[in-house]
Order: sequence, then C-alpha cells, then structure tokens
Amino acid sequence: MKLLFVSGSIPNMPCGVGDYSLKLINALKKKGNTKIKVLTSNHEEVNEIQNVEIKKISSDWSLLGTLSNLFKYFRKDHFDLIHVQYPTTGYKKGLGVFSVFLYSKVKKIPIVLTLHEFSRFHYLKKGLFSLILSIMSSHIILTTKNEYDVLIKRGKLFRLSRKTTIIPIGSNIPAVNTKKTIKLDTICFFGFLYADKQIPSILNTIRMAKNKNIILKLRVIGSEHPDSPGELNKLKQLVMKMNLDEHVEFFIEKPSEIVAELISECIACVLPYKDGVSLRRGSLLAALEQDCVVISNIGEHTPEIIKNKKNILLAETEEEILESVEFLKGNPNKREEIAKNARETLLADRSWEEIGSRHSDVFRIVTNNKSM
Repeated sequence: MKLLFVSGSIPNMPCGVGDYSLKLINALKKKGNTKIKVLTSNHEEVNEIQNVEIKKISSDWSLLGTLSNLFKYFRKDHFDLIHVQYPTTGYKKGLGVFSVFLYSKVKKIPIVLTLHEFSRFHYLKKGLFSLILSIMSSHIILTTKNEYDVLIKRGKLFRLSRKTTIIPIGSNIPAVNTKKTIKLDTICFFGFLYADKQIPSILNTIRMAKNKNIILKLRVIGSEHPDSPGELNKLKQLVMKMNLDEHVEFFIEKPSEIVAELISECIACVLPYKDGVSLRRGSLLAALEQDCVVISNIGEHTPEIIKNKKNILLAETEEEILESVEFLKGNPNKREEIAKNARETLLADRSWEEIGSRHSDVFRIVTNNKSM
C-alpha cells in the first residue's frame, strides 16, 4: 500500500499530535506492507524519519498554496490512501488541510481522518471545520468513546457512525529501561507548559507542604507550548516569588528516555486538567507507562474505568493533592497495587504494535471498498 500521511507537525516540532504521528508512522513501517510518504510543515525542527520520504510543503497551510504544492510535489505519485491528522499546532490557523481533501477528491483517493480532542472544539470554529472534514472522509478515527459520542451527536444528520472507528492513543514516552528507586519526597508534572495546565496549583501544594514542614519537591518536565511563549519564564518567576527555588526543578526539552527516568523516580505524577482526566491525555499515559501513580481530578468526560484508589488517585483541591502524596508515602504496597492496576486496566491494548495493526485493518477495508 502507498500511503500519504499528512500531519502539520512532526518531531521535533512541539505538538502532542506530532509525537503521536511519529509513533504511528514507525508502527506502520514495522508492518512491512506500507510505503509511506509524509506531508508536513516547512519547519526547521522537522526531523528525518528513517526510510520515509518527507515533503515539507507549507509554512502557513494556506488553501491555494497547499493545493498547488500537492499537485506540484505529487504529480507522479499514485497513492492508495491518504491519512490526515487533525488538528496539529503546525497547521496554525491555515485551511490548507482542506486542500488535502480537495486533492483526494480530484485524484479519487480514499482519505482517512483522525480527529484529536474533537469534544473541545467550539461548534462554530474548529468544530464546524472538523465536521466538514469528517463528512468528506472515507473513514474517521477517534481516540476515545467520549470523542466518538460527541462527533456522532453533532453529526447525526450525516450518519457518521457508519464510517467511524475508535482506536486509542498510546504513550509517546517509552517505558523506562531500568526501574529506578522511587524518591518518596518528589512528585512531578509532565506535559506542555501553558496556562490551562494549572501548574500554579501544584506549586501551592509544594508551598503548603513547606509550611507544614513536610519535605516535598517538584519536577516540572516538558516543553513550552507554541501557543504560550514565555510560560516557562513566568513559572520560574512564580517559583522565585513563592520562595520555592530549592523545592522545584525544571527539566525542559529532554529526550524521551530521560523523561521516562525522571518520571519513574517520582512517588507520583500530578496532572490537574481544566476539564478533568481522561484517556485522551498523552501525559497521563506517559506517566502510567513508567508505573508512576497519577494524581488528577475528575471531569465531565472522565470515563468510568478510571477509579479512585484503584488505578489513579483523584484530588480536587491542593489540600487533597498533598493528602494523596502522604497516602502514597505511608502505603507503599497500595502504591504498587495502584500502579499495577493502572497498567492492566488503563494501558490495555495501547501498545503501538496493536495501534498500528488496527490502523492497518482500517486502511485495508477502506482501500478495498474505496469508501465505508
């Protein structure tokens, strides 16, 4: 099969969907029956992918510019399928991804769309655009049952359920090679740094522990998000203002193997989400992959499979975060049990080999039928 894989972001561009795209490309490569070309942004941080040709087609993803470049760069190519990831930070506000769908119609190439975090989109902004792309798709892939439910509800007039499949995401961070000794006085945060991540609430927890003479340190692991430039400096200034310099360390833009080690050494990974914890969160899966207990908060779309003190610890306030950390310190057997349960329940069927196989199954059916 000849596949055109379209993603506005490819590592080292900072984007969770870009990281996901690389993992999926490598998983598809291992199947051995797919020849892949990648279409991405004209960005200096895009790395090469072994045995995969990359076309950096656009810097702004304009509608006409992208369409023109598609016919220019791929005039001699005959693809069996196009697979599009949407959204990514690389697309910015450009509508060029729509040009990919126009190209597929002109060339009569089936197109599969993977929608990420659709439930968060505003109805009249990305939500409407995503719905249009969904209608034009031969098949749609979503990553959680909740995302599926939201799309089917919004697009009920178009009977999208007939051509939609749920394939979960996996961890973008591999499991640590060698298990590390857990530091009972250290917690971590992992992910992109931007305002919605509510990192200040974790800093308040550290300050609360300090005021109670409880030794507790925080590792902030991740990278700045393109939509929040300067967020790292803001956080560092806040740490200084709160007199927590000796209690907080920053580990920014570290290789995935180092990230895995840093997380695995912590007694817990604290991940407060504005809309609650769910299985579309790559940062959650990355922490669980290291057998690190996650402390997070419940939200409207938190699935029932996530259970407090079974495979996660739920904490709605800064006081409850500290109580959860102290609980883990005093109950090492329970900590191990929660980590084990999380791997068995929340990480089940999320290996990249399994994810690649399920994508290959969808691709095979779509190319056989030309539409689903």
